[in-house]
Amino acid sequence: MIAAEGILRISGYGFNPQVFIPMFGMGYACSAESRLEDAVLWYRRCLRADPSHMAANSNLAEVLVRLNQTDDAIEVCQKALEIYPDDANFHFDLGLLLFRQNRLAEARTILEKGATHNPQDKEIQDLLGTIRKGQDR
Repeated sequence: MIAAEGILRISGYGFNPQVFIPMFGMGYACSAESRLEDAVLWYRRCLRADPSHMAANSNLAEVLVRLNQTDDAIEVCQKALEIYPDDANFHFDLGLLLFRQNRLAEARTILEKGATHNPQDKEIQDLLGTIRKGQDR
């Protein structure tokens, strides 16, 4: 929640944009330098300040995948979809992660929801086609 004075109040301490933006930048820089554990810490700090920050959610999930922490990345995508239920990108990311874990029924359900929000999304349609072919055997 943003207070009237423009300071974000989370967990008893405040963040403002002049603090949040450098935190996000640190996460991005650490990721680019393959300092992935540090990137996770910075992105988690960002999300404590603003759980709805789309790029921090997306980047955190991507870094967790690079660290082979797929279950944690799935959790990040699920939380992001609670905030952004119409976002086809988070549907695709979650669907792909579930597909890679061979959780095909769950992946298909998520991807079909994503396709309703963006029927022209080629990646969603291609992955859905792959899953459907596998399930029809």
